[in-house]
Amino acid sequence: MKQPFNSMRIRIVACLFISVVFVSLVIIYYYYTFRLVVNKQVNANFEQVSQDIEAQLSERLNVIARTAKTIGYSTSVQNHCFSVYSPDRIRNRPAAFEVISNSAEIYPYIRDIFFYVNSHTYLYSSEVYTNVFLSDLSKHGLSENIQFEEPFFSEPIYLINKAKQLTPYFIYYAPINDVYGIVTRGKSGNAAICAVLFDVDSLFQVHEDDKKVIYALIYNDRFISSNQEVDEEKIAHILALEEGQRSFRHENIKYLTYSAVIPESKWKIVCMLPENSVLEDLFSTRNSLFIIIILGTIIIVLLMMMVVRSISSSVNAIITDVNALDLKSSNKRIRCAKLLELQLLSNRINQMLDRIETATKKEQQAQKKLYDMEIAHQKAEFTAYRSQINPHFLFNTMECLRSMANHYNAEPIEELVTSMAKLFHYSLYSSMMVPFSQELNHVEHYVKIMSFRYPGRYELRKKVSPEIMDLQI
Repeated sequence: MKQPFNSMRIRIVACLFISVVFVSLVIIYYYYTFRLVVNKQVNANFEQVSQDIEAQLSERLNVIARTAKTIGYSTSVQNHCFSVYSPDRIRNRPAAFEVISNSAEIYPYIRDIFFYVNSHTYLYSSEVYTNVFLSDLSKHGLSENIQFEEPFFSEPIYLINKAKQLTPYFIYYAPINDVYGIVTRGKSGNAAICAVLFDVDSLFQVHEDDKKVIYALIYNDRFISSNQEVDEEKIAHILALEEGQRSFRHENIKYLTYSAVIPESKWKIVCMLPENSVLEDLFSTRNSLFIIIILGTIIIVLLMMMVVRSISSSVNAIITDVNALDLKSSNKRIRCAKLLELQLLSNRINQMLDRIETATKKEQQAQKKLYDMEIAHQKAEFTAYRSQINPHFLFNTMECLRSMANHYNAEPIEELVTSMAKLFHYSLYSSMMVPFSQELNHVEHYVKIMSFRYPGRYELRKKVSPEIMDLQI
């Protein structure tokens, strides 16, 4: 029964098919697991970036609080604001002004620092925002009564920046005590206010790689600012987000979100990232890779088919030539194949055919010699048969003489004829190697004949050991 898998072509095609199936399974597995792995990695990276932004915002708010306390309790500011002597206040004013100005210049998000004791005593680094400070103080009722216990942030103040855009600002109010007790005179409560005006949009320092992330700042459940424009519906989603990592869909776009409340404050930071903005580059790379793999697989399959076809055509040509060989015609040979390995095979087959032809010729010559030898042997046998006829008649004649001598009681003649017959028979039919006993009998017959011819001249004396009677000589 013919087995298909014994064919080299079928085996190569089967191996190629299995390879294509395996590559296809790998591509399918990679295609479906790639998104899961990428989503997991994107979520982890997004969470890390969001936490960094949260830490950055928390740190800068703490810097604003520390700056207010540092300035408020500096010696020059205390002496200038709380001294009862005008010369002391005048002498310490440049130093106090320098402290405030330097602090405002160190941090780019701090626009101005305002130190307020009462309506007649206050200190600032720039006159641009003086009315803003005074107006907000009056709004909070602090222009007449500066007493409060805990620092707090003002409501958002919208001002036009240098780019002619409406920008949200906040004022951080910190109570400052009179460390020398000059103004308070032992009374409880703060003696002054340190107000720090800062730009909300400058609180974030966005890296070039993070520009796809949307940062939104919420204060007291109010949307304040973001680094990108957002519509009202998206703002509603932002305000409704709970703390931690979440997601929502807006206009068929999925957003990854992370929101966190700054400890001990009403500030809330929300980070949003359109999922497709990150995945589109990865997916385009993935799709390009898939296309390359598929094209590579197709090219490999085509090349393998060409190889299989070339091998099959060469093998089929060899098979055709082998089937066309005729044992009666010795001049046919296998055509040389194009492939190197099959060239070796065809050459070996041709060499084998040459050896078969040579062996056939030698066999024919040997058969001719054997035939000639058989004829010669038959001739020799015929000659031998013919030569055996004369001894046969001789032995018959001698046997007839022995019988006649026996009939006429001529005993000497009978013995003579018997010895001669045995002597001739031994000489004609004995082999090259005979036992010693036969050779001794031959000698005895010969001596007997010579005794009849020359009576009394010859005498045979035997002294033979029995052990040598069977010895071949």
